[in-house]
Amino acid sequence: MFRYDRRTRVLTATGNVVLTFGDITIRARALVANLGTGDVTAEDDVRLDVAGQAVRGTVLTYGAREDYLKNNQNTVYAFLKAMAEAVVLAKRDPAVAKQAIAKYTKTADQKVIDESYEFFAPYWLLDFHVRADAIRTQLGYLDEKEFPQAQNADANEFFDNTFVDNLERSGFFRDIGFPR
Repeated sequence: MFRYDRRTRVLTATGNVVLTFGDITIRARALVANLGTGDVTAEDDVRLDVAGQAVRGTVLTYGAREDYLKNNQNTVYAFLKAMAEAVVLAKRDPAVAKQAIAKYTKTADQKVIDESYEFFAPYWLLDFHVRADAIRTQLGYLDEKEFPQAQNADANEFFDNTFVDNLERSGFFRDIGFPR
C-alpha cells in the first residue's frame, strides 16, 4: 500500500516494499521517504543492498539476561502477550491508539495525533521473532578492536525465540487476530 502526502511530500509504503536508486536497493515491510529532505526510514525486516552487498537490520528488540528469563517466565509471557494485543488493538481500532497517543504526548492537537498515528502505524511489528541475520548485521557493526570475537560469533547464541514460539504454538497469536 502506498500513500503520498503532497503537503509534507512524504511517501509511506507498506507491504513488500522495494526502493531502488543507483546501485542501492532497500527492501522492507514499511518505508517512509521524505522527498523534501531526502530522508528515508525503513522498518521491519529491512534489507539494504549496496552494489550487490546485502545488509540486514532489526527494528526493535527487547533484551533480558538468561537468568531473568528463567526466573520470570510468567512476566515474559505477560509482556509479549500485552505487546501483541497492543499491536492488534492499535491496528484494528485507530481511535483507541490515537487516544493513547494524545494522553502520553500530552497533546490535544488532532492533526498531530492523526499524523503521529499514520506515521508510526506501519512500523508496529507483526512478528516478534528475532532473526539471526539481523543479529549478525548488528554484530558486524561492532568495533573489531574492542570486540574481536564478534565477527565470527554465532548469531544464534545471542537470542532465544522460545517464548514467541510457545505463544505461536499455543494459538495465542491466532486467537487475538495477530496476522502471520
